[in-house]
Amino acid sequence: MGEQVDTLEHSSTSNGTRELGRDFKLYITAQAVSVVGDRVAIIALTFLVIKLSHSFAPALAVYFVCRLLPTLIGGLLVGVFVDRYNRKHLMVACDVGRAVLLAAVPSLGALTLWTLYPIVVVLYSFTIVFDTAARAALPDVVPEERMIDANAIIQGIENGGDLAYVVGGALIYLFSLRAPFYVDAATFLVSALCVFGMRVPSVGTVRFRSWREVPELVRGGFAHLWRNPFLKWSTIVLGVAPVAGGVAFVLTPLFAQHALSHGHTGPLASGAFRYSLLQSGEAVGALLGTLLAGRLANRMPRGMLFGLGVTGMGLADGSLGFVTNVYPAMAALLVAGFFNSLFIICGVTLVQSLTPTQVRGRVLAARYTVVNTALALGAALGGVLLLVFSYRSLWFVEGAVIVLSSLFVWLIPQVRGQP
Repeated sequence: MGEQVDTLEHSSTSNGTRELGRDFKLYITAQAVSVVGDRVAIIALTFLVIKLSHSFAPALAVYFVCRLLPTLIGGLLVGVFVDRYNRKHLMVACDVGRAVLLAAVPSLGALTLWTLYPIVVVLYSFTIVFDTAARAALPDVVPEERMIDANAIIQGIENGGDLAYVVGGALIYLFSLRAPFYVDAATFLVSALCVFGMRVPSVGTVRFRSWREVPELVRGGFAHLWRNPFLKWSTIVLGVAPVAGGVAFVLTPLFAQHALSHGHTGPLASGAFRYSLLQSGEAVGALLGTLLAGRLANRMPRGMLFGLGVTGMGLADGSLGFVTNVYPAMAALLVAGFFNSLFIICGVTLVQSLTPTQVRGRVLAARYTVVNTALALGAALGGVLLLVFSYRSLWFVEGAVIVLSSLFVWLIPQVRGQP
């Protein structure tokens, strides 16, 4: 199969900068619609697990592990698929699959944790393929000099979509746990239509005669990652900090449900609504981060900005150990979201610009695998630790681990000085 790359036509704006083009606009429209629906469904899934398990922390931990399990099992193979097959076709198939699956959840009569867990595994199998394909295709349709702007826009959509957590909490409060699943299914169908209308490069750079060659292809992705100092050490950061992030997956909804439950009436009496407010506070901070990321990247090395994001997020998370009211908790998560956005945007942009297209899917998949393995480990640890430790003490530990992971940036000049 020959390599065929469709390029975008970029027009000049009045200030002389080039627009990102029609295909990118279709892409971000698809992202915006599906992200909103996805956040609504996450609230529904999380509190469905809390309801079915009667707030049993290990059951919630298993749910988060199930979300990450597809990456642990096949994340590295996803990179080979993304480098071999048409990325547009993969994205459309994943969107349609997610729509069908989510629409089926409310129709299951005897829904239990043990029927819900496999559904979550399949759902997030589609998600990891879609996300890897989308990120791998982006540098082929956006000019190098506009990459950080494009990633800031994408991250802004992700973060802005987090405001829909409030919609999910309100739907559960006003109606039931069923409504969010139908909303999300519809958004994935709209996303599929948008992606179908795009001109996404058909790369097909990976060719092999037998699946026996796949391990060597996977090693090629790791080899490129390990040769570059920034890619290597930032991946190590992403192998440590997300362990704490996985703990927060389990900690945050239970923290909202129980530790922030005193003295509230109306919608705030609902743990789901309080949790949605925390997530939305984090989203507001992350949106601020996306607005400032490009400007800050013009003033300091992107590697330094990456480290600043990790350190700031850890300090903000640790401050939650002092909080007993929902509003200060929202403020702390707003700060955490701001710094989280900085390190995500800079990290993704540097990976994309430092990696050639023929190996980009495998490098991204390798990093996703490292991150999600750490998140899964953290979620499992969180479920166990919450049986022994208080919410307060666990926030302190979680924040400290993230701050310590940033030392891999600050102590290595090739990482913090990466332009």
